[in-house]
Amino acid sequence: MCQALLTEQPCAKITLMSLRILAAVLFASSALACIPKESDPNVSDLDGDGIVDARDRCMADPEDFDGYEDEDGCAELEGPDRSEATAKAMEPALKVRRKKIENLPAKPLKSKESKARVTKYQGTAWGAMVDSAERSVIVFGFGKLWVKAGGKSKLVKDNAYRGSFSPDGKHVALVTDRSFLILDARSGKRLSRFSFAPGTEDAMETKLIHLGDNGEVLFFDGCELQRGTVGSEEVTAIGPAQCGSRPLMSQNGEVWFTWLQAEEQITVHEINANSGERRAVLGGEGDAPGLSVILNSPDGKHLCYSRHKDGSEFTCRNLSTLEDQLVWQGATDERLAFTEDGLLGFGAGPRREKRDFYVANLGASTLTKVGSLGAKEKWLTAVDGGFVASGGSRLRHFDLAKGIQLDIALGDGEWEGFAAIPGRASEFLVGKERRATRDVFRVVVP
Repeated sequence: MCQALLTEQPCAKITLMSLRILAAVLFASSALACIPKESDPNVSDLDGDGIVDARDRCMADPEDFDGYEDEDGCAELEGPDRSEATAKAMEPALKVRRKKIENLPAKPLKSKESKARVTKYQGTAWGAMVDSAERSVIVFGFGKLWVKAGGKSKLVKDNAYRGSFSPDGKHVALVTDRSFLILDARSGKRLSRFSFAPGTEDAMETKLIHLGDNGEVLFFDGCELQRGTVGSEEVTAIGPAQCGSRPLMSQNGEVWFTWLQAEEQITVHEINANSGERRAVLGGEGDAPGLSVILNSPDGKHLCYSRHKDGSEFTCRNLSTLEDQLVWQGATDERLAFTEDGLLGFGAGPRREKRDFYVANLGASTLTKVGSLGAKEKWLTAVDGGFVASGGSRLRHFDLAKGIQLDIALGDGEWEGFAAIPGRASEFLVGKERRATRDVFRVVVP
């Protein structure tokens, strides 16, 4: 506004040249205002990814936080894409056929009783793991692990939780509180160490390791299936999964499953360890909510799960044909087991109650009642030719090959944490809890 309107003084003459100068000054001022002031790179975060510019190699490009080199501030194209959006995009709608398994007439096993010879095997321990020839036995205690070989026991590791033997029994793979370890099964000497995926160290349920032939190591680190070799610490990525998934695997390690629970739905993917191929097999668009995984068959061809939140419908899916077999409607045990030849054993009825014991043959689509379980028998293990249930003061051996249900009296205490000795159908290692103590005993049945 012309100052003359307020002061009654004459305005200066406004020329075209003065207007051009004024416009140039205003433009320069606005441009300078858009230039950011110099900032402290130890504080500023230009791309807003939470990594300050002083440590951000890609200041204008935010980190993708996929569990692969997440500290450098750059989104890696070569890293595994484990985002939830990508996982969902890889889940096509499954076209699944459903049928009910045939319930055959009951074929009860002949009931017998026996007393066992029981000797103490290892004190302050809860369970054991035996190699195929019993050259070595791994005994798990309360955060401790012993190797027993040649009649001698050696404490080799604190904070070890579970593991597996190599097929030849020479090596043992362990999941510890910090990493995967490969040990010599006799000496306990460390041969290899493999790290967990960053950020998954406290999620022990997301870790699983398998030792194959010729020193091959397969393990799921919480985010990805990887391959290594005994004696080396180099690894090769096989197939990614969404971080936090829980793993299952076939007995030979060729087929792996990763499953993730989100609210009331579960999603399961299958990963072929040889080819790295990955596909959705459960929980896709064609499945109803409320699913929960129970276990897979040893050959990796069937995946068994509960179809309802209360566990009232138990189903097994044939992963080759995508055919669901309705095995049982009603309450079932949380403890189920597969024999090596694919027979599935389970108790029909609520835990802590007497219930019937069934065996399902998924290949023949048949179900047969063969015996019963007591109220305290809460653990089930597959053995050569059948199953063994433990809990309370006895073992109950369902010997399908001989057609016998053998009740084995063990004495006072709670007997559980069962391990079979391969090739010896009448010998077992069983944990016993009594008066706040826990030990492992060798049980020999006459």
